[in-house]
Amino acid sequence: MALPLPIPAGSEVWAGFANLNEDIYPFSFANGGSVTFTAAVPNGGADTSVYFRFERLPHPDVDPSFNLDPVVISGEAEQQYTVTIPAQDAANTYSSFLMYVVEQDSPVMVKDIVVTDDSGSTGGTGGSTGGSTDGGSTDGGSTDGGSTDGGSTDGGSTDGGSTDGSTPAGDVEMIEGFGGALVEADTFTFPAGAEAWAGFANLNFDIYPFTFDNGGTITFTAAVAAGGADTNIYFRFERLPFPDVDPSFDLDPVTIVGEAELEYTITIPAQDAGNTYESFLMYVVDQDSPVIVKNIVVTDDSGSTGGDRVAGGGSTDGGSTDGSTDGSTDGATDGGTTDGGATDGTDGETSDVIDMTGSFGGAALAGSTYSFPAGSEVWAGFANLNTDVYPFSFVNPGSITFTAAIPAEGVATNIYFRFERLPHPDVEPSFNLDNVLISGEAETEYTVAIPAQDAANTYESFLMYVVENDSPVIVKNIVVTHDGGSTGLPQEATYEAPTSPGIEVLNEATVTSEWGGNTSLSFAACGTCDEISQATVSDDQRGDVLQISYSDAAGHAVLAITNTDPTVDVSAFTELSFDIKILNIAADVGFNLLAQSEGSTQAPIDITPADSEFWQTFTVPVESLSGVDLTAVTAPFVFFPDFNQGAGLVYQVDDIRWQ
Repeated sequence: MALPLPIPAGSEVWAGFANLNEDIYPFSFANGGSVTFTAAVPNGGADTSVYFRFERLPHPDVDPSFNLDPVVISGEAEQQYTVTIPAQDAANTYSSFLMYVVEQDSPVMVKDIVVTDDSGSTGGTGGSTGGSTDGGSTDGGSTDGGSTDGGSTDGGSTDGGSTDGSTPAGDVEMIEGFGGALVEADTFTFPAGAEAWAGFANLNFDIYPFTFDNGGTITFTAAVAAGGADTNIYFRFERLPFPDVDPSFDLDPVTIVGEAELEYTITIPAQDAGNTYESFLMYVVDQDSPVIVKNIVVTDDSGSTGGDRVAGGGSTDGGSTDGSTDGSTDGATDGGTTDGGATDGTDGETSDVIDMTGSFGGAALAGSTYSFPAGSEVWAGFANLNTDVYPFSFVNPGSITFTAAIPAEGVATNIYFRFERLPHPDVEPSFNLDNVLISGEAETEYTVAIPAQDAANTYESFLMYVVENDSPVIVKNIVVTHDGGSTGLPQEATYEAPTSPGIEVLNEATVTSEWGGNTSLSFAACGTCDEISQATVSDDQRGDVLQISYSDAAGHAVLAITNTDPTVDVSAFTELSFDIKILNIAADVGFNLLAQSEGSTQAPIDITPADSEFWQTFTVPVESLSGVDLTAVTAPFVFFPDFNQGAGLVYQVDDIRWQ
């Protein structure tokens, strides 16, 4: 905690700071203990009090818990402080360690916090989990998963305890709000002004991975907050936390009705047998409409959370819970959610592509467009999230090469890059590179020289900053050249043709005979249909694909595959799938998808492609196609951009199929 830590006026009364290194847990204080730390008041500041708190687990399962007495931090000179921890009941353990600043708008510098408990001292040679002797969150350096290996899900307090795989996985802990979403106890809110993607994440990683070869269910208790209105929520499963989310799927929204707590159950459709899911999210659909949700239970192929599931999502056969092949706890092939699954260890596939998608301090990121909004923290910026590329060293000079441009109607903007030894707070040695001025709307390649650094220095934190407030800039294809070589560029995944049973709609740029052939493909609801064209083009891996192009003068237009005689029965299938590659699209433009039967009135389904130059696969569960008679489908694929937003749009489509 090397930055000043203020509690701003207007913060929640419970605002504070949490330790995120779960390797140090659990603490026990049968014989008492101490907290030692270094602190000072920033230049021109006033004396400020801080205090520490220990809880059994993070909110809401906090008890037993206790607070230590406040300590007054005085003076601008750094001093060491020690707080005595009274002896606690021998049966109590603590896996949540918090710090609070008492006075509002009164920053204080705090660092080098050391907790001494029955097992020794953090940062020393003891520690109940052994985390302090193997480097904590940076265990193993570049050969076993980088800076996130050995962290909070590998051998720490959430690793399942015993090494025989028999520890219960526990309950869903939907307690982390992101993107501005708010959670207080069991009440969840999507405030106006939050990000469009704001929601809530499960933080109990022991329940993963989920599989749904045979489908499953989510059961939960919910109610509308007192005086509130009926509110919709929905759940989402992803392969891994952002950005490696696919395959992923959303469940249909559920309307929560009334102030009385009721039990709700949602059916999870069967998913492909090869798919596993290690990210479980919840979203509130209606803004400023709080909803109470509790007792979430997920049932998948391995059982039910809170019941017969075990840590790691296995059955109960005593298998290892840390992904190793021998039941050991060394984490050599740990597939936990914070280390990228298969990228951990030497046996998995690693990525050498910079992933500058970790925004912090209020910095904003949309696709490849980065901005530093007014009102953000002065230290707001962006972090590389692919720890496989670390460590960097620059005994010999290096470089950063990247492509950048200014969005339409924007102004020239400066950015700069920073290298740190480790992520905050252990950043030193660190260095910043000079500002680079990005100008013009045409994408241009830029190169920044990296001066030679001390031979002893390695860097495992790579950051980017936008200098000007409210001045967006497009940045992509960042490549770092260092002593170990150069990081890579994103590569198209190897194409694998669909193999699951299904009915093809379009393949090799051709509508299949079941749907009437190419005569069934047309454009409808056009402003001027002559401004839209189709062509068969060749893809290196796929062969022929269908390319749709809208001229710069094009208005609205709908691509429709329609065949009324005969209709087709797709009721045996669970989803509609298609692949799309975006070649040109305006900012913030999405797509809409329909399927139709005679007289159906289904609302369009939102399709939001990622900002990517590569092929993307979308699957829409049939449950989302409400109102369509799946036994007599006449239009299997109706696709169009947001209304009147098609000008200049170019995309390719392939492998449209019901499966």
